[in-house]
Amino acid sequence: MKTNRLFLAGVLLLLPLLCQAQGLFAKYSDMNNVSSVYISKAMIEMNPELYTKDVNVGKLAKQLELVQILSTMDNGIKREMRRDIESVVRAQKYELLMKQKGIVSRMAFYVKRKGETVQDLIMVVDGAATLKYVRLVGDMTIKDIQNIMKSQKTSDNTYFSIPTHEINNAFKEISIALGELKKIEGITELKDLKKEMKKLQKAFETSVNICFVSDEKYAKPLCTSLYSLLYNRDKTRNYDILILQDDIPGEAQEQIHALGKDEPGVSIRFINMRERKKFFPETANAYYTAAINYRLYLFDEMFTNYEKMLYFDCDMIFLEDVSKLYDTHLGEKEVAAVRAEDLRVLSQTRRAIFLDGMPYNVDNYRSDGLKMQYAEDYFNSGVLLLNLQKARQHITMSQVYELLTGHKYMFSDQDVLNMLFDGKVLPLDFSWNYTTFVAGHLQSGNIHSQTLYADLQRDKPAIIHYVGKRKPWSTGEILREQYEKYYNIMENKI
Repeated sequence: MKTNRLFLAGVLLLLPLLCQAQGLFAKYSDMNNVSSVYISKAMIEMNPELYTKDVNVGKLAKQLELVQILSTMDNGIKREMRRDIESVVRAQKYELLMKQKGIVSRMAFYVKRKGETVQDLIMVVDGAATLKYVRLVGDMTIKDIQNIMKSQKTSDNTYFSIPTHEINNAFKEISIALGELKKIEGITELKDLKKEMKKLQKAFETSVNICFVSDEKYAKPLCTSLYSLLYNRDKTRNYDILILQDDIPGEAQEQIHALGKDEPGVSIRFINMRERKKFFPETANAYYTAAINYRLYLFDEMFTNYEKMLYFDCDMIFLEDVSKLYDTHLGEKEVAAVRAEDLRVLSQTRRAIFLDGMPYNVDNYRSDGLKMQYAEDYFNSGVLLLNLQKARQHITMSQVYELLTGHKYMFSDQDVLNMLFDGKVLPLDFSWNYTTFVAGHLQSGNIHSQTLYADLQRDKPAIIHYVGKRKPWSTGEILREQYEKYYNIMENKI
């Protein structure tokens, strides 16, 4: 008898939640241009092993009371649904768990809790085309929700009155929602880490501020690259050089430090990013080191003492003093960079570039895939002059995390940087990022290639960038002699 009373009490507690669900859901579920799915506890209990590729509902079969999904691409319905959702969460006093605005979408999570138990979860994803409303009601913890996100094969069971494909589609939508919920964990960890981070002090009151990122694999090329930079520097100025890394051996660090030893106006410091590594994907392809994502931390509070910064990849050789680049007046722009002219050849072919499995021509990839309004300004991120002070006014680490983890990009964090700085780019002359890809086409003897890149010919480039997987320190490469020149001078000096 006591058990029955407790059960009845539990039902009565959940009853208001279930009634609320019927209100909003009932209004829109049968509308034209609205996709809707309702799955009750009875349906779940009929098949507690129900699972799809991303979601195993069986893990929550005993706790889950219902699932509701509404989705529409109709602009008129979207406007009305937004208002109704806002009214429901306000009137029913839902707790705002997270609200975030991205480049192309908005996202919000609302919950009702009793102690550590989540009784009601609402997720709203307002994308460029689709408004989605996903609701889970039951007796759950955040860990419960996270635990159902496990890859499984699709079930062949058909115990439901609704067609199996509709059930699978429903839980595919749920998996998307839970994937967004998982991001909260990462964003929260980022915020917790930020509390522990101290602002990095500048080495000089006035200086040319420079940042590299590297790992053990690129330690030797970094040493040569850095030597060429210091070799051509203006010795009347100060150079504050930061190297963001996580695994460069002590011996290699000592060799790099030695480059600036006894050199007045030169500071070289290694910043250990090991604790931040877990927040970002390892790499997009074989060309990128995992450490490349560390440059995205330049927008964090850790670097707020730096108002302006030069960023350089470490697979390059410097032939001019970079202070000339540092002194570039940005005006209202937030970044100066060289356009990704390498992509010219791809724009004239039928080769597809993929984003989340969707194929694009290179031009459409930038405009339609990345949603860039100024796709023609898409830049190569190997050389960047950043107005950090201005960029931090609208760029947050949570936003960076959302973008970087939200898609599988063709060009890794370069795509993310272009999305962040869309419309805020000052184009630089190609000599400041003279890529070996273009140089190879110009020296190929192929008339079409030479014509395609004729305007980019630079007899005296300021920076040579050894792009692609063929590097001068490991294989034969165009313009290898420039790398070997500085490598040999450095070796003889050391």
